[in-house]
Amino acid sequence: MNEPWLSEDRPRSLINSRSLLRLVRAAIALSIATAVLHGTVIASAFSRKAAEFSMGTVTVDGAVTINGQSAISGQTLFSSSNIVTDANSGSLISLSSSARLRLGPATDLTVDPSRAVVSGSLKEGQVFALIPAGVSLDFKTVDASIETAANEPTVLSIQKRRVFGHHPFCADGCGGHSCRR
Repeated sequence: MNEPWLSEDRPRSLINSRSLLRLVRAAIALSIATAVLHGTVIASAFSRKAAEFSMGTVTVDGAVTINGQSAISGQTLFSSSNIVTDANSGSLISLSSSARLRLGPATDLTVDPSRAVVSGSLKEGQVFALIPAGVSLDFKTVDASIETAANEPTVLSIQKRRVFGHHPFCADGCGGHSCRR
């Protein structure tokens, strides 16, 4: 009988096909594991890089935009973020330096902090700042600038409002700070 399924070589060909099938399965499993590991490494590197550049998070109360886009609570802020609150809204910025900035209604603030300095430009509105020891503040408006020393904590309220076409500037608080007009 010359039937291939009845030949003596059949067990050997079955063994070879089983070995080949195991080898293909192992190669597929190895490829999948490599792809998952590679994706995990890339995602980990990306999240570490994002954490290096993130400056903090925002809590939103009402309509708030960050760099022109609608903001949501918990959103990560990055360097040179422009935060704008609507007339009946507010926002709390929690910075990685442990500084906190509370933005009042109708506020337009660009903030650019680092671990040692919280820099900002207040175009309109009001900011309440809680700056811990070890961190200094450097805020500017069109009219004036305010700087704090890093040697002690500072609590400060900065207001910039339009009154009869003028932009009066006011800074109140405790801690070592200086105002220049």
